Amino acid sequence: MPGRTLAALSQDEALPALARALDTRPVLPLLLRAAGRDPADSERLVCQTEVLSYKPGRRATIRYTLTGVGNGSAAGGPIELVGKWYADAAMATRLYGWLSALREGAFAAEAVLRVPTPLLLDEAAGLVVLEYLRGDDLRRVLAQDGAERPVRLAAKWLARLHNADALPGAKTSSPLREAAKVDDWRREIAPRLPPEEATRLFRVRAAMHELAGEMDGAAPAALIHRDYYPANVLWDGEAVCVLDLDELRVGDPALDVGHFLAALQNLALRTTGRFDAFAAHGELFLETYLEGSRFDVRSRLPFYQAYTWLKLAAKEARRQRESWQERARALTGLACDAIEAASGEDARGR
Repeated sequence: MPGRTLAALSQDEALPALARALDTRPVLPLLLRAAGRDPADSERLVCQTEVLSYKPGRRATIRYTLTGVGNGSAAGGPIELVGKWYADAAMATRLYGWLSALREGAFAAEAVLRVPTPLLLDEAAGLVVLEYLRGDDLRRVLAQDGAERPVRLAAKWLARLHNADALPGAKTSSPLREAAKVDDWRREIAPRLPPEEATRLFRVRAAMHELAGEMDGAAPAALIHRDYYPANVLWDGEAVCVLDLDELRVGDPALDVGHFLAALQNLALRTTGRFDAFAAHGELFLETYLEGSRFDVRSRLPFYQAYTWLKLAAKEARRQRESWQERARALTGLACDAIEAASGEDARGR
């Protein structure tokens, strides 16, 4: 993981399970049990670790590759698994339950729309072990020809989730609660903008709160992913599997659709220099979603697209990587344009 060593991760005092997660010897029997193998085989195996994601003090996702000493594996090939470790053990229990319920319910016997298979829960450790899935996420797929089918399946997957029954333990979100985050993002973005653009953003923030108030109570509620974007959609050439269901909520389904479409435009900007490079894919995604969903989200999309663009602009301001200022200003401009059009006002005061 760039910029971090395994030793540094093991010192996370708010996530003490990480020290255990990275010490593979005691973890090996758990992994073998998850894989349906004899834990006694652990003496004949070596285990390599790769940190896939890490949120300090909250959770870490680690890929484990088990191989036999000198001959590939104990039985015919490496064993690859994913361990998700949580500071709050209750989150591990919820995720295991959610994935099990989705596999037995909305995504049961579905060959091309999938969620990861949960293999083991260790409640005491805050650990969920999942199958490791091979494939390319949609960011890579969109850069190639033939992306239409995975884009359609990504839309169908989302419609299937939104049509599903709510899951126990899923918290409730609302437009007003989501709009509250815009205040924090504005504070991160505004100091990096020219004065006129910062003033425009302040007015747009107020307009977003007004729009959220109008939507609150009127927007339908569904089971939502809440972080649905191309990087979380894995394509293996036949099926799509959606990752990172940690943030499942009951909320406005337009959030997921708007988030995906806005992230698609951001991906286009980063990879091609043009916001509209994947416009046809965005249209295909929305069209396919509407065909399969019981919700018509179109009237609320500008709010959630603007919401996502400001979230991404704040991330640019926070990370300050190459060309971040240009991207932050461009994303903020898109958000302002969308809200001005949706509210019927010119937030620049003209």
